[in-house]
Amino acid sequence: MLSFKIDEQNMKTELKKWNRKRNYALKTLKLKLKYFLPILVLNQIKAKQTIQDVSNIKKILVVRNDLIGDMVLSTPLLRNLFEHGYEVYVVSKAQALSMIENKDYVAGSFVYNDASWKHVFESIKNVRQHRFDLVIDMKLSSKTEHIWFCAWMKTPVLMGFNKSNVKAYNISHSYRNPEAHISRSFESIYTKLGIHAKPHAYDVSVPAAVRSHTQAFLQSAWPHQVDTNSKLIVLNPFGSKSDRWLSEAQIAVILAFFSAHKVVLIGEYAKISAITTPNHVKAFQSKGVLDITALIEMADCMVTVDTAIVHIASALQSKMIAFYKETPLMRPDAILNEDQQLKQSKYEFERLAQDYPNIRHNHQPLAKHVQFKMYAPNHPQAVQKVFTCHRIDAVSCEHLQQELGDAWQQLMQENHAV
Repeated sequence: MLSFKIDEQNMKTELKKWNRKRNYALKTLKLKLKYFLPILVLNQIKAKQTIQDVSNIKKILVVRNDLIGDMVLSTPLLRNLFEHGYEVYVVSKAQALSMIENKDYVAGSFVYNDASWKHVFESIKNVRQHRFDLVIDMKLSSKTEHIWFCAWMKTPVLMGFNKSNVKAYNISHSYRNPEAHISRSFESIYTKLGIHAKPHAYDVSVPAAVRSHTQAFLQSAWPHQVDTNSKLIVLNPFGSKSDRWLSEAQIAVILAFFSAHKVVLIGEYAKISAITTPNHVKAFQSKGVLDITALIEMADCMVTVDTAIVHIASALQSKMIAFYKETPLMRPDAILNEDQQLKQSKYEFERLAQDYPNIRHNHQPLAKHVQFKMYAPNHPQAVQKVFTCHRIDAVSCEHLQQELGDAWQQLMQENHAV
């Protein structure tokens, strides 16, 4: 009887293992279909011929279908293209386009909306009213809808990165340097077009009316003269992703550290206004990214998590303390559970579907991008603090306070040295 029960338990255990393996295999198959099938279909209907001669190109569309920080990072590229005689157009999301509004090196812009496939098709229809000599897709890896958007642009030449398996791209630059800053990817474009690029800084500017609005806020927040040694600190506690958000306890530590200074909280107003703050702290109700830019421009120091604010502050050459995280799973020796393995498979299948010939030919490893290196502040008056954690709010308050103190001391020493 005992032997029968043991056999039954073993059978149930083995059955559970088999079910887990089957479910994992099905999930993996679905991921392969999700990433490979749309590319196979697109290759049948939108294949372009290989093109080597780009000497007759005059009108360029830069596809920058992402967020504000990426647009700021791309301003040196846009300016260099313009200075070498190209007529430059940009397509991106509406918020990102606000960063290049009224720039003399941008001839025109188009709004990209990927809220649904219907919105993507509407965006395609809008941009297809124009024809370009060259379209440059700036993404190193892309969602399916983004690739289809680029493929349907009216152009004889579609240039991109890591798209050797997508036949709609007749120029695909191989770029797999996960520890280099993202701006290094521009070099492939310059080389192909024969451009001797200038080392332009990031470019952001604030209209006078917006600057006046921000100045009025500061005057109303602190109407009376304060200590002349008091500095204006701008704190951005929340990033675009929740794993980069500071906790309420961490925010309290930072506010206490700057208790002798004026502190302005920026971000989504519903979130920052809900934070319990002492009298020296004010929440800024922003009308858009430009008035936040004006506030950063006026600040003595910007304290922020990893988000677009880092690149805006870099463009303004503002003193900055930036908190980044290094996920332990990014390390080669990381031991992954089943969910993490699926996440890794998703990452690999997306890249294999788009760039398999190049990966196979060059035997390139599919190393994950190192976020804190690829999107580092990249300017000398910034102090970057990197924590090894899955979420930034997992960092202990004691550790955060110590790193904050070290960073502040470093900035103050550099200030005295100047």
